[in-house]
Order: sequence, then C-alpha cells, then structure tokens
Amino acid sequence: MISSIKGALIPLYNLIFAVKLAFKKREITELEVEYFFRQLFLLKNFESWRNIGSDLVNMEDRVEKTKFLAFKRELIRIYPEQGRKIIDFLEKELTQSFSYKQANYVLNFKLFGKGSEFSNLKLFQQINVGFVCPDHELKSKLIQLVYEQLSSVFNFTEKPMKLYEFVRAASWSQPIALLPAPMTNSISTICSIASYYGVNLEIMRSSEQPRADTGSESENRDLKTLI
Repeated sequence: MISSIKGALIPLYNLIFAVKLAFKKREITELEVEYFFRQLFLLKNFESWRNIGSDLVNMEDRVEKTKFLAFKRELIRIYPEQGRKIIDFLEKELTQSFSYKQANYVLNFKLFGKGSEFSNLKLFQQINVGFVCPDHELKSKLIQLVYEQLSSVFNFTEKPMKLYEFVRAASWSQPIALLPAPMTNSISTICSIASYYGVNLEIMRSSEQPRADTGSESENRDLKTLI
C-alpha cells in the first residue's frame, strides 16, 4: 500500500504506473519494459522528466558512438525484425557523427513522418526508439502514454487533489499514520474535515516523538493512526 509520494515525484510515479499498467494489460512485453526503464534511469534529471524547463539532453551535443552502438544492439534485441530495419534507416539518414538535433529531425520528420513505413509504430515502440534522442518529442510521447493508460482505468488528472477531496475520496479500510509538523495539529484538521463530510475516523494509537528544536523527548508528539 502506498502511503505517500513527494509532490515533485508524482509525475515519475505516474509514468512508472502507466508502464506497469500497459504491461499488465499485455500491450507491451517484458523486454520492452526492461529496456524502457534502463534507458529512462540513464537520463539526466529523469525524475523531473515532466518539467518543461528540465532538458533531458543538450540538443547541440553529439551522440556518443558507444551509446548509439548500445542503442542499436538493444533495439534489435527487443524488435528483431523491425528493429534492424529502423537501424538501417537511421544509419542511412545520419552521418557517422551526428548531434541530437540532427537525430531529432530524422526521427520525427522522416522515420515517424507521414508516408514512412514506420509511421504506424505503436506508441511504446516510438518511445523506445525515441531514446536515441530523448528530447521534447519523447517527453510528449511519455505524457501521451501516461494519459492513455491511466485514463483507461480511472478519471486521471494531473491537477493535485485538494485535501478535502482526498478525505472524501480515499478508502479508509486500512489504517494510516500521520506525523504532525511542529505547531501544526494535522490529526485534528483531518478529523474535522472528515467529520464535516460524514467520514468517521478513529484515533487508534498515539506515540511519543522527541522535540525537533531541542532534541528533548519530554514533549509528546502525536503520531496517530486513523481508520
């Protein structure tokens, strides 16, 4: 059971959840999933992939030969027939030394372009091929993946849920733990909001916590479990 996720990591969690969901629905293979996560976690600032101001690569940089060779090897491994055709196409269109900017053009205007034999690749295939140039186009495909997969099972939105909406919508069949911050009684706040919306919460246990400012253990801090 997931108790909490840091706000900044919610987009990353949504992306991981979307990929796992697609796998559970048997829309993608285990090899595709393994390759996806290997490539994702190699990216600079991958945890901030959804941020508009966060670039995954510098478009003026040149693609390292060893990186491209590894990409070729992996793509052919997960897509034996189609992967080899894609690599042949890329090697024909790109010089031996090319930048991410050049790769972007070949990928999005030629390989995935209208009329190309590869224009009908499935979304996840396009994403895995797109790791050769992880730019804003790849980001847009990742966003599409998240919305398509999560919207298929519930009413998904990236808009953060307000506290009162969480209290009303949450399933309270399992206990949860709350640790209030100094000078804040979140236990009473949650219980009051829940009571207003007709959700009855019971305080089951209270534990002692040391003071954050002095290190003293004399002051009781409420660590209470609710159901």
